[in-house]
Amino acid sequence: GAKSLQLVSGKKMFMEMRFQTDDVTDNAVQFGLSALTATTNPEDLWTTTAADVVAFGLLDGLATPQMLADKSNSGSTAEAGTLSVVASEWTTLGIYFDGSALFGFVNGNQALKWSQASTTIPTAVALAPFVGHINGNGAGGAVVLIDYVRWAFQR
Repeated sequence: GAKSLQLVSGKKMFMEMRFQTDDVTDNAVQFGLSALTATTNPEDLWTTTAADVVAFGLLDGLATPQMLADKSNSGSTAEAGTLSVVASEWTTLGIYFDGSALFGFVNGNQALKWSQASTTIPTAVALAPFVGHINGNGAGGAVVLIDYVRWAFQR
């Protein structure tokens, strides 16, 4: 059967994805953790409020990665990072949970600390890794390359 992962209060988690895209302002590229039982397409996880989710990456129209989190389908909240992604260059994005707070990293540098209430972080919920991409204008021609996705959870 499917195995689940959980963000647990007091336990650390790290997730990382290395990717590149030819257009940082017209591609949405997100990765993270979503409800294990989610039945939506990966891209629907950050375009709707219908899932327990933690995600980090590009949203259409922005070269600065955004972090999103939602618990119990209460409506995802987005926070902007402080570092930008450059088109056609390999970029590493990271999500770190220190047991109580979320952090986003771009190329190993902290880009944000989640400032929303800890109740927006989906702790003690069965989660699964995901990667998703949407071409912003729907015209095709978008290129996104994924080198790797990895994660580690403290037991």
